[in-house]
Amino acid sequence: MMITWQMGVQTPENTKNFETIRDWWQSLNTKSILWKQRLIPEKGKIDWKPQRFDETFTAETEVRGITYYWKKPDQTEASNITPAKLELDSAKQRLFLYPENQPDLVICVEGAGVAHEKINMTNPAWYSEQLRNSAGGVSGYRLSIIDDNTHKEIRIDMDRGNLNFLKHAIQALEAV
Repeated sequence: MMITWQMGVQTPENTKNFETIRDWWQSLNTKSILWKQRLIPEKGKIDWKPQRFDETFTAETEVRGITYYWKKPDQTEASNITPAKLELDSAKQRLFLYPENQPDLVICVEGAGVAHEKINMTNPAWYSEQLRNSAGGVSGYRLSIIDDNTHKEIRIDMDRGNLNFLKHAIQALEAV
């Protein structure tokens, strides 16, 4: 599923997409990322095969306004991009940034070295609950998925940002 935000588009969906992508970017803070940048060819597809200028580094990430910031461990100041367009491939957990000031460039950012274990379940039971702090306020959310056939239970604890991402993913399923 591709989540797209475009500068200058004034719709509730565009705003919600920006928030989802912003939350994903900020979730990369202090994690290892793979950074690739390519020129957009006039004809044909972009070649995303590994190239010598691709980088893997631990980034400090944040968003201010619509500008995306990152800082490498050896940098004293953060670098930034103001995007004209953002595309988040949620299935592959990779973000494509199209800089406003360089329309012929695209940057691909993804989590580095992530290995995923697949667990297949057919029509499991779903349970949800709000997690509360000592003062009784909501501190997070839990989704439990239980499959009696495989005797497996998956518990997912999430913050508001990840809950919004999950809601967006479910809405995309319903739109199909």
